[in-house]
Amino acid sequence: MTNKFARLLAPILCLTALFCVVALLEVFAALGSSPGDQHTDFDAALKAAEANRATTRGFLYDAAFTMKAASWLGPALYTCSRNLSRLDARPVIMLVRVNPEGKADEVLARPLTRVARCLRPRILSAIHPKPPDPSWWIKLEVKIR
Repeated sequence: MTNKFARLLAPILCLTALFCVVALLEVFAALGSSPGDQHTDFDAALKAAEANRATTRGFLYDAAFTMKAASWLGPALYTCSRNLSRLDARPVIMLVRVNPEGKADEVLARPLTRVARCLRPRILSAIHPKPPDPSWWIKLEVKIR
């Protein structure tokens, strides 16, 4: 009877241990998250970026952001787009949440192509113009030709 009980209990103990390991990994991942990790819903961020762009201040900020990014974005895009598959050459919408100091706090992308994954850390490390309001969303449309 004891041997039968042990055989029944073993899978339950394994699943419990596996669950604990996964839970701990998620806790450590959350503690180790850095600026730029995706937390905001893409659709909500897109709506905010489009609403920002529709204002005069947003239009002017978009122009300032683009002018400042021109020096590093072109070379970065060239580097990130070499030897692409057809799937990775699709257009990408990147949303950047800029904090009051001009640093990107979040960068969201859809679809998450190789180009988007390559550009993300570059956007996070760049210094951007200070936005009109804190936590300002901006929309970048990346097209590979």
